[in-house]
Amino acid sequence: MAFEKVGGDVLTLKEAGEKLTGWLIGTLTNQGQDGTSTIVTIEKEDGSKVQMWSSKVLDDKLSKVREGDFICVEYLGLKKGEKNGGREYRNWELYVDSEKRRSMASMPETASATTTQEPVTPEPNDAPPFMQG
Repeated sequence: MAFEKVGGDVLTLKEAGEKLTGWLIGTLTNQGQDGTSTIVTIEKEDGSKVQMWSSKVLDDKLSKVREGDFICVEYLGLKKGEKNGGREYRNWELYVDSEKRRSMASMPETASATTTQEPVTPEPNDAPPFMQG
């Protein structure tokens, strides 16, 4: 029996233009200090798994793709909202390569992570800017 590390560090894309590419494994909802954040799990082409903080904008885009889709998440930086009084938010682009889609049945059993589980509370320096305060 082989054991695999679960959890670990959660990545925050901080610089405009940063990208993360791989297969969408799943999402963990109700995370963070106030329980309203989402963590996305992606398996990169080298087989390593990475978790990253999401945001409302990215959550909305991810709702249009499925587990097993090969995606590229690009952080576009902060943008001033038009409908929210000019408040800044984290803007994202999401790309999907449908030719590289994998069936979740071909992924390890522990891969599917779309669930609500015990909240992850980030260390102060690891929290996304919108959670720091």
